[in-house]
Amino acid sequence: MKVSLISLTLITALTMSGCTKLGPEYEKPEVAVPLTWPSLQGIDGQTQNHAVSRWLNDDKTLMALHSMLEKHNQSLQVAALNFASSRVYRQVAGSGGEPEAGFSGSVKRQRLSEDGSMTRFIKLSSSGEQQDALTDALASPFTVYSTGFDASWEPDLWGKVANQIDAADAQQTMAESELADLRLSLTTELMRRYVQYRAQQAVLVLQQQKLTNLHTQLSIQEALIAAGLGDESERLALEAQTHQLNATLDGQRSEVYVLANQLSLLVGVQPGSLTPLLEAPHDAFHEYVLSTLNVPSSVLSQRPDIRAAEAKVRAATADIGIAEAALFPQFQLTGNVGIEALSSSAVSDWSSRTWQIGAGFYLPLFNRNQLHRQVEITSITQQQTIVQYQQQVLSAWTEVDSAIEQANSAGRQLEQSQQALSRITQRLALTKTDAEAGLTSELPVLMAQRQWLDAKVGHIQSQLNVTLSQLSVYKATGGPGMD
Repeated sequence: MKVSLISLTLITALTMSGCTKLGPEYEKPEVAVPLTWPSLQGIDGQTQNHAVSRWLNDDKTLMALHSMLEKHNQSLQVAALNFASSRVYRQVAGSGGEPEAGFSGSVKRQRLSEDGSMTRFIKLSSSGEQQDALTDALASPFTVYSTGFDASWEPDLWGKVANQIDAADAQQTMAESELADLRLSLTTELMRRYVQYRAQQAVLVLQQQKLTNLHTQLSIQEALIAAGLGDESERLALEAQTHQLNATLDGQRSEVYVLANQLSLLVGVQPGSLTPLLEAPHDAFHEYVLSTLNVPSSVLSQRPDIRAAEAKVRAATADIGIAEAALFPQFQLTGNVGIEALSSSAVSDWSSRTWQIGAGFYLPLFNRNQLHRQVEITSITQQQTIVQYQQQVLSAWTEVDSAIEQANSAGRQLEQSQQALSRITQRLALTKTDAEAGLTSELPVLMAQRQWLDAKVGHIQSQLNVTLSQLSVYKATGGPGMD
């Protein structure tokens, strides 16, 4: 009869296992977003889409820096280890519904107390010499040899393990997305600092040429003053501009130094280590156009932070099912097969065998109010993650739209800068022609050159703004073409 009851319990558990999964089914939160970006209205042109990998391959220095970033950046290493940990945790969760089994054995030398519970039983059942003999026998040391195979299984009747697996899957997706988001942020920041460094290098060259120009003008002005033809106020103005430019150059050199240190920190090396790499011959600075401005609203789903926020909702939804499962009975099937003997020679005897098989359950009674509150907490937490997801999508939408508008504005400013530089270049050419023909002195040429250098510096800044704005679009749209 007992065996039949155990068999019935086992059959019932096997039948019900996996049939019920408590908790709500996951549904992707709805977020109402427009179909097009407001910043694209009235924009007909599109920029060509270039993957970051192409830029990295085109610029050998940047490619080397990116390789160092992947290998040495500590934040990236921590995120990668967190992702690896989440994968192991997923494997642990996946084995939660499997039977547990183990083999054990022991050899124990022991002695029972002469005044323990067994002695009381002897005193009640015997007297005199018989009682003394039984007590001495009971208190004599003896050895116990035991070994056995133990197994237990808790069927997943209410979907607790299934929900734990869902939560572990979501945690793994979250860790993977956070790693991708960090890699995107660091790669974007690396390119941002790199183009700023290259732009400042180009500006320093132009400013040095401008300083040479001022020194030449100052020499000419001093010669004119010595000949009684010059203007002292003009000489003082040139000296003031020279001192001001020297101060500007000093600040710009310091900025280049700081940018180099920021690059060193990003790629995980000591300050000053990148000097040979950064000062090696390189191509002239120019703007980089990375991503198309005419992007669909569905691009938000590519953002790693959006994927991480959605995975957080999935994990919170699974936690509700885990909390609800704690309200219901937990069944466990156990079994043991082993040997127990008082001598080593009897270990192999068939008569020394032991076995047991059974079933048990646990139903919470007096802590059910606490368990119900836990279900409420997980439900509230899930609602919080849904609101956070919606907020993340809205924030991403705003970020993309603002980045596109800034990129559009930077593009228009670059066009104006190019036109201004073109006009000033033409004027400089005409001034040089007049000087070569003897129609004017060298001073107008030097002044035109200085004006051209100022325009060139402004043009480099416009080029830098275009690249930085394009990088903002690239990051805001989740880094299309990065992988």
